[in-house]
Amino acid sequence: MKQKKTIIAVCLILISLAVGVRLTFATDSSKFTNKEKVNLIIAVPAGDAVETGTQTFKELCEAYSDGTITIDIFGNNLLGDDKVVISGAQVGDIDIAVSSTSPIANMYQDFYLFDAAYLFLNTDEVYDVGFDGETGRSILAGLDKLGLKGLSWWENGFRVLGNSNVAVTSPDQLKGMKLRTMENKLHIRAWKALGANPTPMAFTEVFTALQQRTIDGQENSIGQIVSNKLHEVQKYISLTDHIYTPYCVVMNLKKWNALTKEQQEIVQRAMEEATEKMLAASQEYETEAIGIMEEAGCEVLDLTDYQKLEFQQKILDAGVYDSVKTEMEHPEYFDQMMEELERYRREKE
Repeated sequence: MKQKKTIIAVCLILISLAVGVRLTFATDSSKFTNKEKVNLIIAVPAGDAVETGTQTFKELCEAYSDGTITIDIFGNNLLGDDKVVISGAQVGDIDIAVSSTSPIANMYQDFYLFDAAYLFLNTDEVYDVGFDGETGRSILAGLDKLGLKGLSWWENGFRVLGNSNVAVTSPDQLKGMKLRTMENKLHIRAWKALGANPTPMAFTEVFTALQQRTIDGQENSIGQIVSNKLHEVQKYISLTDHIYTPYCVVMNLKKWNALTKEQQEIVQRAMEEATEKMLAASQEYETEAIGIMEEAGCEVLDLTDYQKLEFQQKILDAGVYDSVKTEMEHPEYFDQMMEELERYRREKE
């Protein structure tokens, strides 16, 4: 108990220091100078790849600026969950925040695009079109209206399917499957279109529910499945890659505008290089996680893009994409993204 109180006290002190440092800058609305020391606070979720990207960003910023730009990292959701850190970045208590898009889509409706099932079929499509394409860049730039500067897209990963009943490789095998999902109406509608019985449930209850067979399966990212040992209570893991949810890296817009052009270039250069490192690390950790699942006795089924298109057709036939567009502020972004993906796929044939 004493140790727990000590940990809580330390966390409170760190949060107070973070806010205190930020408030010091908030009183100065003028631009920094290139020789002036600038301290940036970055709040990030837990995850090995996120940690790699954040540490790389810190090291590069400090190296490229000769130590005039310093980064303080608050990892493992220490400063709060996705919604809290994004709100903190909006008001300026946090300088840079990393958040998954799904929990904050109600704040920025165009993020609902990433809740569309089978929009992307593989990571190449995500990186080359979703992140680097015109539509992805437009969505990132649109964060300005929230008082945020979109710095980069990071990897949160594809969601995959786990269960103990059947080795799923086609949508017909999902019929009637009681599947734990997020409390997300677009996800739920997609699973109903695929024939499953989506059952929203708190994530903390999933392991026990799988163990006691009160649900047939669950869907989550590979990292979440392994870190929470869900693979230990499932027989099959199908790499359905049904939904890709990215992380978005944002910066308080006023703080960004207070930087000199040279400082902005340093931050952006460091972020671009850190993003490359983060994405590579994410792929490496995912491969390791698949190995862990297989060693535990899980049968991991890798679906081809052609098999995924069978799932996508069910989604199209049920009009799920129309529901996604209804939620977006700029539904034309969805059509633009689909056009970009179609061109990309034709070029790859």
